[in-house]
Amino acid sequence: MPAARSCGTALLSVALLACASGGSDTGSIEAELGSGELEFAPLAKDEALPYSAGSQGGHHVYVSFRARGLEPERVLVSVETRVEDHPELTLRREGRVNFEPTDDGSYVYAGWPAQILLAPCHAGERAHIDVTLSDRDDRSADLERWIRIGEGPAPSASLCD
Repeated sequence: MPAARSCGTALLSVALLACASGGSDTGSIEAELGSGELEFAPLAKDEALPYSAGSQGGHHVYVSFRARGLEPERVLVSVETRVEDHPELTLRREGRVNFEPTDDGSYVYAGWPAQILLAPCHAGERAHIDVTLSDRDDRSADLERWIRIGEGPAPSASLCD
């Protein structure tokens, strides 16, 4: 019986090792940061993005992502925003989303609300958006872009005091 147990243990160890080392490519994802609430649009450096008011009182700009070489389901999206010369206005949010396939073989996620603290008080100023996309196979891409905070709904009188 001990010989059978050690043989079974050896087979289980080989199977676990094969699962741990094979199967997924742990390379990086080729990705692009864009804009758009409903579809991906390329994003130029210092492009002005209008801010929107969120349902809980915050403000955000809509960004989108296009990628190749990723597992498109349950991609971890981590977004950090900061207003230039205002380190106190740095904010990081993350969540998991599913990317949709496109006709050219890439995957797209449109409409991530990149929250910018006090965006109405800084319209016209530059903001930095820093993104990490990580799929379930431990592949990732780091993206970043400077934008201009565009116009949006008028802020309440007390917001920018």
